[in-house]
Amino acid sequence: MNLSDFRINRLSKNGFLFNKIQSNGLYEHTDLLELSLLHPILLSITIKASDYFSNVDLRVEDEKGNVVENEISRRLNAPNPYQTKRDFLIEHYWYKKILGNNIIAVESGNHSFYNLNTTFLKFDTNFETRFENITGFQNLKMDENLNIIEYDDGIKKTEFNINDLIFIKDIPINRGKNYLRGVSKINSLLLPLSNITKALESKDVILDTNGRELITKSGTDLDTKPLAKGEISNIEKIFSKFGVGRHRKRLKVHNAELKYQSLHIELAELGLDESVLNDVIKITDNFGMPLELAEYRTKKVTLGGDKIKELEQRFYTNILQKEVDILVAKLNKKFFDGTDNLRIVGDFNHLPIFTENEQKKRENQKLTADLILTYRNLGFPDEQIEEILEIDFLISS
Repeated sequence: MNLSDFRINRLSKNGFLFNKIQSNGLYEHTDLLELSLLHPILLSITIKASDYFSNVDLRVEDEKGNVVENEISRRLNAPNPYQTKRDFLIEHYWYKKILGNNIIAVESGNHSFYNLNTTFLKFDTNFETRFENITGFQNLKMDENLNIIEYDDGIKKTEFNINDLIFIKDIPINRGKNYLRGVSKINSLLLPLSNITKALESKDVILDTNGRELITKSGTDLDTKPLAKGEISNIEKIFSKFGVGRHRKRLKVHNAELKYQSLHIELAELGLDESVLNDVIKITDNFGMPLELAEYRTKKVTLGGDKIKELEQRFYTNILQKEVDILVAKLNKKFFDGTDNLRIVGDFNHLPIFTENEQKKRENQKLTADLILTYRNLGFPDEQIEEILEIDFLISS
């Protein structure tokens, strides 16, 4: 399957949706996942964002904030026999942001964690109406007779008890009667993704054919008539050997007076790169990622290290920490009932960009304290010290 297998269709009521050329069905979960692995820009951004997310430190703490080593904490760092912690977290984030859902299966007994591709999850046909009297979340009721969900990846069918699954949605929106099935924000990006595809395809075609030249016989006494289909194909075949690409010729010699016209297209004038950039911004905004961290730009831009660190801190603190909080809340609900005074905690405070900040903060505080003491020893009143240092501090005599 190629990126060109996807095309955009206009629907009368539902806006735009991608279709795969080979199928008649609308763009569904499996297609979204395939698209994320085929679309060069979406793939790049998802890789970078999920890599940032995988840097989270997950641990178990007691009520005093002390780190506790137990079976759950060990599984947080080694989720299952096949994945590292980083692999598991990247896959979790990928499924959640691309498919709109991530489902974590917890193996009873050894507490191994596995991410499930929601494409392969099959609810009972009556599952869609399993909820009754929905006037508020507290009134949500489940039909216990429908607690078995089938997972069929085309190789093996597995049945899961709903109590062994952790359901995490990207958007807390319920579109139907199945509260456990989420929706993907990628659906809102189908037009920008299509625009990027078309821009890249156009650029590829132009680069492949640029350097072509039109050679015609000059004069006004020509008896012109349309060429036959076979003649057109033959001429196109002959001139496909000319251009600026590899193994192409740049010169064709004739023994008659000819008129010359260049067919070269200036890519810069088309603004394809700028068009792609505008759509890339829509994608990074969808992930909450600063454009500079996606490292996509049309012109060479050099950002200082401090600026990059500032952007990374903002991305970790304002965006990814919220994603971690959701995951941690779901895990705590699964493994701890509140009576054992233990909880799973996740944050990015261990990363150098945060520890360096704390170190600089302590150094600045010490420098300020030393300056205050120096000015006091020189006889300056505290009010003047505050004015000189442009600080406000509480002084007790």
